Amino acid sequence: MMAQPLGGGMQLLDETSQKNLAKAVEIAIGKFDVSNKRANLFKINTVTSGLVLVLYDNVAGIGGVAYMMLPDSQYIEGELAVEDATQADDHGKPAKFANKAVALVWEKMEGLGAKPANTVARLIGGSQLFTFGGGGGNPLNLGSRNAIACRTLLSRLGIIVDKTDVGGNRPRNIVFTLMKGDCLISIRGGREFLL
Repeated sequence: MMAQPLGGGMQLLDETSQKNLAKAVEIAIGKFDVSNKRANLFKINTVTSGLVLVLYDNVAGIGGVAYMMLPDSQYIEGELAVEDATQADDHGKPAKFANKAVALVWEKMEGLGAKPANTVARLIGGSQLFTFGGGGGNPLNLGSRNAIACRTLLSRLGIIVDKTDVGGNRPRNIVFTLMKGDCLISIRGGREFLL
């Protein structure tokens, strides 16, 4: 069954975004996209333990989205390895790992003219649908581990995480608009709000 992108929260989007919603680019798990077309929207449905990274340069109007599954593709001497991320097998999902996703999205955005000083990050998702105990240190709590990996990598790039909606135990649907840089979050069985 195909997930419905939004409930009644459509009125939270500006009029142009509402009109363009039918043409929104859908981002599947392990995938990413970048655009400098302000009319573009990105839609990500049924985000559970995976994490969605949204980067937005509000001066240049450049945005990027990645939907990650796992925190890192490899460890080298205990550190996340951004420069060696391309060596891991991604099985056709280039943004499967946080270290690869952050590097890929930023490289494309920077190529379009984005600057770290003008760019903000948002992290969304990372639900823990099952209780395993151990909190964020539990290796099965992928949402928390993905968020930590993203924050670490973004910090190295000089990009600030300005807003998050991470954790909980319910799936989310997300629409990111390049027009204003808003993210409309729809929590399954819950509320809708702009982030």
